[in-house]
Amino acid sequence: MNIEALIEQIENTDWLSQAEHILAISQLQIEWDWLPTSRDQPDPFEGTYTAKPDEQIYDKEAEKMVYKAALRSLRSVGNAHPKLVDGPHNYTESMKGSALFACKHAAKEVLSNQPGKWLAILALYKTVCGHVV
Repeated sequence: MNIEALIEQIENTDWLSQAEHILAISQLQIEWDWLPTSRDQPDPFEGTYTAKPDEQIYDKEAEKMVYKAALRSLRSVGNAHPKLVDGPHNYTESMKGSALFACKHAAKEVLSNQPGKWLAILALYKTVCGHVV
């Protein structure tokens, strides 16, 4: 996969089209933690990239292009998606934040030619939260 293909996949993702309601997902008997929901949070899988610090691993502009494509794509979700609202609790912004975080780190994996956990997580968003493109 190259960065253009990643951007195209993100732009064409129909977020949440095949998702269950958040209540059904939260009641699964799976032990899991929330993903980071803002770009300033640390990568929970820190150490994913093995390149040396002096090497130019990836292009920051390309990473920004992926992030902007994700922002544009996630506009379709709206501010309070019905599948992400459970009573007074609205998880829409958290979902968007974690999807953006996954997109940003998936871009780093693609650009450094080191596919890893973030591409797999992004694929889950497309399978669980949307359709695979």
